[in-house]
Amino acid sequence: MIKKKQWDTLGTRFWFRCIGVYIVLDMMISFLFYDSVIVFLVLLPMIFIYIKFAVKEEMKRRYRDHKLQFREAMTAMYTMTAAGYSLESSIRGVPDELKICYSQDTWIVKEFNKMVEKLNINIAPERCLEDFAEESKDEDITNFYEIICIAKRYGGSMSMIIKMAIERISRRIETECEIMTMMAGRRHEFTIMTCIPIGIILYMRLTSPELMAVLYTNVSGRLIMTGCLSAYLAAVLWGRYVTQKAVASV
Repeated sequence: MIKKKQWDTLGTRFWFRCIGVYIVLDMMISFLFYDSVIVFLVLLPMIFIYIKFAVKEEMKRRYRDHKLQFREAMTAMYTMTAAGYSLESSIRGVPDELKICYSQDTWIVKEFNKMVEKLNINIAPERCLEDFAEESKDEDITNFYEIICIAKRYGGSMSMIIKMAIERISRRIETECEIMTMMAGRRHEFTIMTCIPIGIILYMRLTSPELMAVLYTNVSGRLIMTGCLSAYLAAVLWGRYVTQKAVASV
């Protein structure tokens, strides 16, 4: 079941895109493998499984984007603290610095604007960062908050501490980006390969409809197409599993 908070977070455009993509996929399967409107209607409830998968992929993508945005925010904080600004002043200045790269609707800009609002009602900057870390549930942001708290408690150069945190997080982000770049080519090849069987069936349907008609007019033909569809879906799922396994193992 879709929660209201999740609906608002992902946005209406994402949900309409998911619904549109699934309807197209449903139409392709119904037309190419069964040539039946009934099959199209029977497969419609499967949209919830597809949406669950799409949400998972979208959250992974946003997680990577948030990492990059947070690195830019830390870089802005480092620049200001190195120039002599206090922690509170650097937090206040981050939204203006990020306007160069991001819009006001971007996640990181919204989060720092929330912190600025809390600072305006005299909430300590450490508490603002703590709330930010708890809401994000991100390990790097939590570590960054803890490092800031230790620096404030025991003293030390805030700019140097932020710089070290940036370097450590940047190395991790760059490693992840390198892995994704290495796998991008393989994923494109995999996508093309998954489209080839669909293209062959579509070509046969359009150029030799009388030859393909036997597969849609009797039980044995439908069983054959069901077997082909099952094998195709199994190959697609296996290919995705191998690709994700390869990324995880690097």
